[in-house]
Formats: sequence, C-alpha cells, structure tokens
Amino acid sequence: MSRPKQLKQVDLAAFEAMPKEEAILGADESYALFLKDIKGMHQQECADLMGISRASFQQILDVAHKKVAEALIAGARLKIEGGEFVTNMCQMACSVCGHSYIPHLLKDKKVCPNCHSSSVACTHKGNHCNLLGCPSAE
Repeated sequence: MSRPKQLKQVDLAAFEAMPKEEAILGADESYALFLKDIKGMHQQECADLMGISRASFQQILDVAHKKVAEALIAGARLKIEGGEFVTNMCQMACSVCGHSYIPHLLKDKKVCPNCHSSSVACTHKGNHCNLLGCPSAE
C-alpha cells in the first residue's frame, strides 16, 4: 500500500512578480539542454563534445535551466538565437597565407591562427551560417 499524497505549500503570488514577454536562449545553451536533458548524456561527455571544460558546461547548463524555468513560469516566449559557438559546418580561410581551418576560439573567426592576419572569411557563406548566427556571415 502506498503512502497518502501530502499537500505541498506553494506561494502563487511569487509567480506574479515575473512579467516577461520573451526569454532568449543562446544556441550553445539550447545544445547543452539537448545533450544533457534530452539525450541524457553525462556532463563530462557533453563538455567533451562541445570542446569546453565540465565546469564551463555546468555554467552554461545552469543559465539555460534558469532561462527556461523563468520563461515557463512567466508564460514567456522562448527564442533561440546567438551565443558563442561554431558548427561542424564552419570553415574559415585566410586570404593572406591561404590557411584553411575550423575555428576553435572566438578570435579564430576574426584572426588567422597561422599568420595572425585579419583577412579571414567563412568559406561556407550559405544558409546555414545565416540561420545559425555565424558571425562570419555578417
């Protein structure tokens, strides 16, 4: 026989203090939620896949959870855009030294890691860059 259900104390007035129309979730935050909460991966696996430390992954996940919770409670629209990220489609090329590379650091999207020239551009200036907010596509 199961235990009887116990009533929980809930302060409904606390919800009224959250007037928010829109919450913006970065692409990196939404991907962190996907890996951890949807795919059920361990944090270290998620961090390795994203190329960051486990502590950085935890910070991203904490921010994402808070944004989603606030949007859910406030009845706000949840919008996914921006964030500091690269995709497996990102490929950069330097017009000075001809070096072609996949950026690993944010600065790699602005400066060639080989010759340090700022004459770099995305070689895939297609729809995926525009849709995913690739800073090189702008």
